[in-house]
Amino acid sequence: MQSSSSTARHVSVQGEAHCSHKGCATIDFLPFVCEGCNRRFCKDHAQCADHDCPNPVIHDRIKLACPVCQQLLPCNRDDDPNRLVDLHISRGCQPVAKKKSMATPCSFSGCKAKELVPVNCKLCKKPFCIKHRLESDHNCVMTAQPSAAVREEEFKKRFSTKIKFSNTPETAKGDSKIAASDKLVLAVNAPQALAKAPLWCIVSSKWATGKAVDNLAKILKVPNKDERGVFMRMFDLRGNALEKMKPLSQANLSNGDTVVLEYGDTLPSDFKKKKVAVGKKGTGGKDKDCCIM
Repeated sequence: MQSSSSTARHVSVQGEAHCSHKGCATIDFLPFVCEGCNRRFCKDHAQCADHDCPNPVIHDRIKLACPVCQQLLPCNRDDDPNRLVDLHISRGCQPVAKKKSMATPCSFSGCKAKELVPVNCKLCKKPFCIKHRLESDHNCVMTAQPSAAVREEEFKKRFSTKIKFSNTPETAKGDSKIAASDKLVLAVNAPQALAKAPLWCIVSSKWATGKAVDNLAKILKVPNKDERGVFMRMFDLRGNALEKMKPLSQANLSNGDTVVLEYGDTLPSDFKKKKVAVGKKGTGGKDKDCCIM
């Protein structure tokens, strides 16, 4: 037969605390916190005088700890602690939130590192870990771009600097009847298959591109269509075929620009940039970062 002398096991309840007064073993489910010594006491020892507080407060108030959110509630000695806690909970008591980590995650995609003292990129202003702190390490989207002068030089290197023109801009060939205000002096490259030297030519900005091509074919003494019957087109250094019916004034061309003549609507697959002689301005058009691909 089982002995009846076995002791009952104590089941802990959230918010309970032993009274801190020496000799008092009371377990209080709504303990009071002394403002003087910050210890927890039962109702009988809540006042400073009741537990010989080493730092007694001058007013007759105590603080009650909420068992849910642990917030300290001001409470007079004569107040009902149960009523105060119920009122506090009914007004929206929230459990204590976990403290957020002070470490900052690295902004580099796929990196899970966190730093208490992250390194902020000077260009994109994002925080990174030590491993990805440099612009090259995190592929910074704000990496400084080269100056316009550097881009221009790099662009010119894609084309020939050794091919000689047959003439100069001052001796450019063209129709003498073109009004001075309409003259457009271009560096013209003939179709590469014909092995013709580039030539400076004069056309009218009011001419349609198709008319300008026919005129340039006469100046260069080349046929305006090949043996397949494919007509010649004018291309800019971006590799774009200029529309036949539009005037050159709408083709973003100006004096000193370079154009390429080739048969067909696109540049041939074996087209070589290094065989293109570039005029004084070089790039031509508004997009100085593009070239024939």
